[in-house]
Amino acid sequence: MEKNLKSTISLIENDQEHFAETQIQYLFMGIIRATIFLKRFDQGIYYSNLWYQRGVLSYRKVQARLFSLIIHFELNYLELINAEIILLEKLEKNQDREKMLIRIFYDFLKTILKNPDKKKPSILSFQKALAAMAKNNKNYFTFISFDYYQWSLTLR
Repeated sequence: MEKNLKSTISLIENDQEHFAETQIQYLFMGIIRATIFLKRFDQGIYYSNLWYQRGVLSYRKVQARLFSLIIHFELNYLELINAEIILLEKLEKNQDREKMLIRIFYDFLKTILKNPDKKKPSILSFQKALAAMAKNNKNYFTFISFDYYQWSLTLR
């Protein structure tokens, strides 16, 4: 993962002109996914901001927003989470394929913001909801290239 991250960052920083926009979007997604996996959240924020500055294509907006929420959650940036979930809820209206995933994240984060003292039970409910979604939608997390359920299992 480390080697791939370095290579992908190099492509974004030095060779963007050789790629189509959809490929650049995929490279940004790969970088941020790797920073989450490697727990390099500050680096994830940096590249997430670069991605937003460039402009996230409409079909990647949910992924970009969820990645931002994951990073902000991991860094305990509660005020940023509050702003992000408002945007996430707006995305839900136009994203039929990701509507269930958006709602699971929204409910989880809204609960955490309202009741930070009930973090542990909220995480367990979140994990159960993601597991049920994965069971009912075979290969969904493979299709979107990020297994939110596996990530949720790292939460404490």
